[in-house]
Amino acid sequence: MNSKFIFKFPMAGKNRCRFSNGWKHFFQCLETHDAIGIKHRLTTPSKVWFSGRTLRSGRILRSTSHSLLSTICLSLLLTGCAVFQPRVPLELTELPRPARPAPPAFRAVQSVVFSFYGRTMTGIGVLSLDREARTFELSCMTPMGTKLFDLRMADDQPDVLFALPFFTEKEGFAEAVARDIARVYFDPDPPQISRAFRKGETLVIESRTNDINVEYSYEGTPPELMGKRFIQGRALEAQIEYLQTFEQDGFRCIGEAKLKSKIFGYQLTIRTKELNIIHEMVTE
Repeated sequence: MNSKFIFKFPMAGKNRCRFSNGWKHFFQCLETHDAIGIKHRLTTPSKVWFSGRTLRSGRILRSTSHSLLSTICLSLLLTGCAVFQPRVPLELTELPRPARPAPPAFRAVQSVVFSFYGRTMTGIGVLSLDREARTFELSCMTPMGTKLFDLRMADDQPDVLFALPFFTEKEGFAEAVARDIARVYFDPDPPQISRAFRKGETLVIESRTNDINVEYSYEGTPPELMGKRFIQGRALEAQIEYLQTFEQDGFRCIGEAKLKSKIFGYQLTIRTKELNIIHEMVTE
């Protein structure tokens, strides 16, 4: 049986065609099938030619051809295998030892970029941080000198000393920024190992603390920290990428980090412009 046929549809005027919702669905199907390579061509303004398909009630249904299924299966085979990487469980008895430790205390001048619900704000920040005491102070202002916020963290509790309405319009946003900055710099190593696995070339160590599961991702030899993921239950709260690091005085310092908050839907990019390590606070 020949599955080719010509279907004619009415025209309204010389250059216009009025059609119902069913016709709209028909053209959407036509465009969709064209995008994935189904053979069809428009012969005249009032004729459409199909090969191996049946048109019924404004929808394109399969008749005899299996090319669509073959195309989808081949695409999944070629792309899926390249993307999917299985998790290989590992038995680790000790934490990975990076070549350079993180500095215990420092002062840094940074550029900070916030992207929040389609709005972007850029600032210059001065960060004083004591990682061992788990405290920091961050003051940020615009390039024109307008203060954006003053944040402080002590005893794992954020304190907002000042913030523009940009950071206070949504309740808890400024406090969340302080917690996320602490997540970037505190705990460069997992406090403990809950589970470990390898995914491709990436070593992942899970550490659970205070109902939060933190995934540390390492790459290279010796292993270098590339990112963190903070998960509560099954919900991803935030993820951090360490895009650039540099060595100073034997310490591994963060040059650029990007944080994405899934709770408040904002993105924070931090770039270090100048950093001074506080050596007198280093304990033997």
